[in-house]
Amino acid sequence: MIAGHRLNDKIFDAALIGTEFPLDVDLIDRVEVIRGPNSSLYVASAFLGVINIITKRGRDLKNVSVAAEAASYGTYEGRVSYGNKFHNGLEMLFSGSLYESHGQDQLFYQEFDTPANNNGIAVNADDDEFHQLFASVSWGHFTLHGLFGSRDKGIPTAAFGTVFDVTGTRTFDTRGYLDLQYDRELGHGWNFSSRTYYDG
Repeated sequence: MIAGHRLNDKIFDAALIGTEFPLDVDLIDRVEVIRGPNSSLYVASAFLGVINIITKRGRDLKNVSVAAEAASYGTYEGRVSYGNKFHNGLEMLFSGSLYESHGQDQLFYQEFDTPANNNGIAVNADDDEFHQLFASVSWGHFTLHGLFGSRDKGIPTAAFGTVFDVTGTRTFDTRGYLDLQYDRELGHGWNFSSRTYYDG
């Protein structure tokens, strides 16, 4: 979960945890882990535990934050974020991230080591690219947050019966949601919470 919003998909009931994970790790404040069966509080698949990622708030960034990285294999990454908390109680955080990597030029797979399969060498088939957007706005008892992540990854392993060493073999992962939450303390140990959201 991200800030209590469930990320598991509706097909395999799995969460995206690689470069397709839709949240920039620089925006993570902390990670909460609840071990053991939690199906009674969450859903039937919460059998071994629950992981909840808590994001930073606008007050944690204090205006504009810019980050850039470069690495081997033609890898570049950048992020621009803005966060603030105003005197009237309005708090906001907006962030956009991008990542691009050419990957290794050649990868060898012994399972495909035949002349018909380029002697097991996949050429220029390991690229990776993603884009991420995150927004969080809170005022009074209301909190609105949403994110969008899109990843385009070259697949060099001829997965799912595809042809080996074909650079057009790719996987696309897109995940996004918009979540509006209302929380209010009623007193005497009672709290009211309501949430509505849209996922894609």
